[in-house]
Amino acid sequence: MSFDKVVLHLASPALCGIKPSCLFSMDEQTCRREFSRIKEWNKKLSEVGRRLVVLKTLCTFLIFAYDEKLLEKTVCNLNCIKYLESKDYPVTEGTEKLLHELFRRLCSNSSKGFPHEVGLFLGYPLEDVLAFERYGGRGCKYTGCWSVYGDVESACRKMNEYKRCSSECCELFDKGYNVVDISTKYKTNILKEVC
Repeated sequence: MSFDKVVLHLASPALCGIKPSCLFSMDEQTCRREFSRIKEWNKKLSEVGRRLVVLKTLCTFLIFAYDEKLLEKTVCNLNCIKYLESKDYPVTEGTEKLLHELFRRLCSNSSKGFPHEVGLFLGYPLEDVLAFERYGGRGCKYTGCWSVYGDVESACRKMNEYKRCSSECCELFDKGYNVVDISTKYKTNILKEVC
């Protein structure tokens, strides 16, 4: 599968503005080879408030795709702010600072492990993030894109929406559209009907 199609498969819900963000790993060789293309994409994606950020961790590279407005709306509600504040995030300094702190934690070699709060940034319900942190993934009601401890019906609807979006984006790519066109132009014209 081409790099473009992998990105669409794994990040189209964020790139099309129906999910605050997506996070996936990529091998070092591919990331280094495609880095200049990601920079080019970002120039055009920034016009619609979307971005791809490449993060280097100890073991791998991570790509964090996000929709600025949707991410801000998601993490800046009162309950999420309280939770992030309890995790020592700079909640009074805006979404950009929150993201920088998340990126720092994702890239650090901390003995604390992977930061559970990443789930909030990915759009998972706070109830599920808190329960996953507490129970370590055990005892959930459903597992899909995330471990669901709360409202399974609502979570499944969202997960299906994300899958349909990824599928439609990959179909558009197969028809000759590129990542930027799919992410910027076709969201409102085509994907809104599907997603």
